[in-house]
Amino acid sequence: MRDTTRPFEMYRVEKFSSESDGFNGLFFIPGRRLPSEYGESVFLKVVASDGFGWDHVSVLGPNREATNQEMEDVRRLFWHRSEVVVEYHDPMVGIPEMTGQPRARHLWSAQGCEVIRPPSRISSPFCISGMEDGVEEYTQVESSNIAAVKYDEAEQTLFVVFTSGGHYAYSNVPKSVHDGLMDAESVGKFFHARIRNEFTARRIEDDE
Repeated sequence: MRDTTRPFEMYRVEKFSSESDGFNGLFFIPGRRLPSEYGESVFLKVVASDGFGWDHVSVLGPNREATNQEMEDVRRLFWHRSEVVVEYHDPMVGIPEMTGQPRARHLWSAQGCEVIRPPSRISSPFCISGMEDGVEEYTQVESSNIAAVKYDEAEQTLFVVFTSGGHYAYSNVPKSVHDGLMDAESVGKFFHARIRNEFTARRIEDDE
């Protein structure tokens, strides 16, 4: 947990901890209301800690497991977008089975060391024919529309891979625009406002 802006502070339960406790404490964070929860106030119970060499949060929904989107919301509150965060699935050995009880989900990041990650060519959410040899050059981004980008500074060309599968090259894009895209709070909004209709685009075919 290295996001020094500490956006989670507004959700801290001060009865059990204070801001001086840093990343440790109990937090009630707004959840995402499911159809079956219409009209109800939905909150996630989040317990955060940073001891024993790990940054860790446990997340429990209102009488149910937290959804994947809720886990992503929590991750964005406690970690910087550049950090690797893991949800482990421990072996079910020696753990008593709990039936009818909601299960807490956990997010972890190790302190002071780099997390081992699989090669991007097999873990990437996008796969484009003809890109296999250069996939490491692409940077994945957090966006519902854009999967990854690559920038050729010498040619001032911005390559964009969309989640729909489209692969485009935008010409004469200044480095400042590329840097602004990568630093933008919303990659999709920045792209549509500053790039989409401002630069000439060429679709990259699979056989290129």
